[in-house]
Amino acid sequence: MASVSVVIDNYNYGRFLGQAVESVLDQDFKGEVECIVVDDGSTDESRRVLASFGGRVRAVLQANQGQAMAFNNGFAAATGEFVGLLDADDYWRPTKLSRVIPLFEDAGVGVVEHFLQDVDARGADLPQYFPLWPPSYSLDDFLDRRVELGATSGLVFRKTVLDQVLPIPKGMSYYFDDLLVVKSLLLSRLVNLPERLGLRRLHDSNLCAAGRQYGSPRNLELDMRMRDLFNSEIDPLLARRNLRRTDRYLAEEELEYMRRRILLHMLRGERGRAFNEWLGMLRKHGGRRLGLFRCATCLAALVSPGLYLRAYDAYRGRRLLKPASSDS
Repeated sequence: MASVSVVIDNYNYGRFLGQAVESVLDQDFKGEVECIVVDDGSTDESRRVLASFGGRVRAVLQANQGQAMAFNNGFAAATGEFVGLLDADDYWRPTKLSRVIPLFEDAGVGVVEHFLQDVDARGADLPQYFPLWPPSYSLDDFLDRRVELGATSGLVFRKTVLDQVLPIPKGMSYYFDDLLVVKSLLLSRLVNLPERLGLRRLHDSNLCAAGRQYGSPRNLELDMRMRDLFNSEIDPLLARRNLRRTDRYLAEEELEYMRRRILLHMLRGERGRAFNEWLGMLRKHGGRRLGLFRCATCLAALVSPGLYLRAYDAYRGRRLLKPASSDS
């Protein structure tokens, strides 16, 4: 029977941590499940919560080093054939592992992802739409920007694949889960399981909403640095294999940077620089459908960054998406 290690990263989420751990311990999976919690120097009640589970949980206690190092240290401690990731403010349904692990019977599968149902701080479902996932993703899908990935707590890796794509760069606070997946696509396939096997909690302390992630110059600058770091990790790996991202991918990536720079200038009160960036977007990309659409939507940012962020949050959840069925 297969063995699974579940790595939970935690920093000051003591109020949620117990539910995350219980959701791992309550899995109906018949194989061995190892629950590893890496506490990243919490100053709240987290370590008391951990202690309450006794020997049922393997605790890795460290000084504060950031989420990337917390996961790296958790992965180093993992002994299972498969490794699942779980953020401390999220939790799983009892059937998660029993639904996911059989998909690894295909030796070419290195990663499985599934849907996460968004919930509020109390665990009540939030209105949500889900991607129209194909059955699987390959490296070619990434190179042509056809990959739409879920969140951290919906990922499970084959350990032999994960070991080859580590470590996560120290200080990488965004996109590290995407980085692990894309590196894994160089070695294997990803299977998509369109079932809501976990719950992602949206609350005042996380950055899932665009209004938080992009609503301040500091967060926007951090986001762009993390995108730069992601690309600096991936590009040399592609070059060594004589691979490159398609022109479509590169154009859409440039539009993402331009969109962020327009918003950043507006948040700083640099309206002239924002308008010049928008003109550059129009001249370079306005001849393509997506480019023209981006130019049109970024006009809202030139009028009001807050208006743009509210519109973006609504749009992001609905483009090319469908409602989840009640039994998924």
